[in-house]
Amino acid sequence: MTTKIENPALQSFREFVKAQAAKRNLSMRKLSLAIGMTPSYFSEILSGKKKINNEFLNSLADYLEIPRVDVYQAAGLIQLGHEDLLGVRLQELRTKDPMFKKATDLIAGLEREQMEDMIGWILLRALDMSESDESDSPEFQEILKKLTPGEQEAFSKGMKMLFDSFKRK
Repeated sequence: MTTKIENPALQSFREFVKAQAAKRNLSMRKLSLAIGMTPSYFSEILSGKKKINNEFLNSLADYLEIPRVDVYQAAGLIQLGHEDLLGVRLQELRTKDPMFKKATDLIAGLEREQMEDMIGWILLRALDMSESDESDSPEFQEILKKLTPGEQEAFSKGMKMLFDSFKRK
């Protein structure tokens, strides 16, 4: 009788995928179908019988709305420290979402105090702690007027995604 030796990186990736699916109340079957894969092929990838490929990882990240770099790191294909990881996540969001890019470009041009106010607002929105703008200063209101509601939403969503990915660590 032979005992199968489990690859720790593969086991960790499988747990990552299962946790992401559970967070969204998805079965592994529903997740596989949602990314355009048969459940059996999906299972073979997660068990190590089939090789993980970029198309699979990209589809998984896109459907789960998490940065691709997080999925690649979970799969053990890249190893980045927190600072590098943040930079890659931000660049990915800027590339994928033109409204997020415009909002980050605007923030990059702000003075330090205005930037701190904007980041505070973003974090509160990203954490769903504040839907009200009543506590914002008049200067902050001027900053917000420079962003369309769509840009504000894109930026909040992007920051929440970044925040959530760091909470997972």
